[in-house]
Amino acid sequence: MSILRVKGTGVIARTAEPYTYEEEWVRPSDWLDLPAINDSEDKVVGLFAVFDNESNFVAVRFRGNYTVDWGDGTSENVNDNVIAEHLYDFNDANLDGTLTSRGYKQAIITITPNGGTLTSCELQIDHSGLSGLSTNNIRNWLDIQITGTNWTNMTVGGTAAYLRLCEKVYIHSIGTENSLSGFFRDMMRLREINYFDVSGVVNSTSMFQNCVSISKIPEYNFSSNLTTLTNMFYNCFCLQSIHLFNISNVSNFTNMFYQCRSLTEIPDFDTSSGNSFAAMFSGCYKLTKAPNLNTSNATNTTSMFTGCGALTSIPFYDLSNVLITNSMFQACYALRRIPNLDLSSATSTTLMFYQCYNLRSLPPLNISNSTNTTSMFRSCHNLRSIPEIDISKSQNTSNMFDACLSLVSLPELNTSSSLNTNSMFYNCNSLKSVPTLDTRNTTTMNFMFANCYALQTIQTEFSSSNVTNTNSMFYNCYSLEKYPIMDTSNVTTIIDMFRANYCAKEIPAYDFSGVTTAPNATTFDSFGVTRIKMTGLNQTFDIQGMSLGPDALNEVYTNLPTASAKTITVTGNWGVSSDDPSIATAKGWTVVG
Repeated sequence: MSILRVKGTGVIARTAEPYTYEEEWVRPSDWLDLPAINDSEDKVVGLFAVFDNESNFVAVRFRGNYTVDWGDGTSENVNDNVIAEHLYDFNDANLDGTLTSRGYKQAIITITPNGGTLTSCELQIDHSGLSGLSTNNIRNWLDIQITGTNWTNMTVGGTAAYLRLCEKVYIHSIGTENSLSGFFRDMMRLREINYFDVSGVVNSTSMFQNCVSISKIPEYNFSSNLTTLTNMFYNCFCLQSIHLFNISNVSNFTNMFYQCRSLTEIPDFDTSSGNSFAAMFSGCYKLTKAPNLNTSNATNTTSMFTGCGALTSIPFYDLSNVLITNSMFQACYALRRIPNLDLSSATSTTLMFYQCYNLRSLPPLNISNSTNTTSMFRSCHNLRSIPEIDISKSQNTSNMFDACLSLVSLPELNTSSSLNTNSMFYNCNSLKSVPTLDTRNTTTMNFMFANCYALQTIQTEFSSSNVTNTNSMFYNCYSLEKYPIMDTSNVTTIIDMFRANYCAKEIPAYDFSGVTTAPNATTFDSFGVTRIKMTGLNQTFDIQGMSLGPDALNEVYTNLPTASAKTITVTGNWGVSSDDPSIATAKGWTVVG
């Protein structure tokens, strides 16, 4: 694992260790030399590893009649579009003298036309001995050379037959082939490839996906013909640089540089046609500079910079048409500032700044159309203030400010549409007050203010008639002196609602007649409380160790409903010596203490 320490936060972020590589690839000295071939001839030559096992399968298919020399003393003539396949024997005497230091023997496969030309090359072919099996069928190609100019179709890498051992590929020309989708995909040991003309290519989707060892890419001449390139460099862990190429007509950049862990800088591509930038740079955790991109047509920036832990700032991006910004800057641990962002069209902004530990302030943000702001600022540990924000349409504000450890105050927040305020201010350790909140449509408030250690006042009267869950709502609100007025008539569970509230003196006249889950022993663990005005609680509960006098205890007994086989524990309250438990026992309650 690599460790990224975020300055000034004490936070350590652990990241997956990138693949390691040598600066320059050197062809192993004990590999057999491939024969010299002329670029003008239709020919495929490849070095193939033969292991000491029974699974040395290989299969190919070409258009045009062709001859295959398998390099072990056998060869065959194959008709157009017919599969040629072979199974090598490690103990074959024809392979003697080819053993490498890596433990495998070698054969040189040569494919040539048998009269005419070759127009299609397919290395992603299943051997009949593996047909239908759901195994990862690895083909043992090590080094491949493809020459000729008549190709109309070419398939090298892919997922039908994994070329995970191949370290070098040389291609003279792809002819009129216009799709390189998955061309080198899953060639996990690929280290060296050459330049060839790609000006006619329209699709480079997943072209280098999972080429985890490659560190540099030739400066290919992609042109305005290119329209599709999702996942193009997906999981190119070791890729250190990328050249500028023409992507002006591409509309979808999803996962383009996903998990390119070694990239520190990316050119300013022309992305003016782009509408999806989802996860475009996700996992580029060494990226220190975000490129200037034209995002004026973007509608989706989900996870665009997720995990870019080294970014300290970003340039201005036009997000005026973006609908979804979920996790856009999630885990940008070092991000200190952001420019003004027009989010007026965004309908979902969940997790947008989650784990931006170093973010200290925000510009004005227009999120007036966002219907989901879940965890939007969660774990922004150094964020001290929030600008005026319109969340009037947000139906889910759960965890919105969770773990904003340095947040001291909040602007007015219109929460009238929020159905869920779970953990909305959870772990806001420095928050001293909460503005008026409209919770008329809220149904659940569990952990809403939990661990707000410094919270002293909640300036609101909750319209909470729809709330059913207040578990741990005020848990660890050490400094809270007064609870807000709430309609609790439909609340069904209050577990740990008042736990560890040391400054509160009174529990208001909350109606708990709808509670169906028995409170646990620590629900009322608030030793400073001198009065409990709640009514209707028809569940066994415990108020021991509080500061209730005899009149306060009698008030609790009076407000109890008639019950059957229910117990109230009052042990440790100073008024137990002169209270009147018969008020409770007359209603069917057992009083302990």
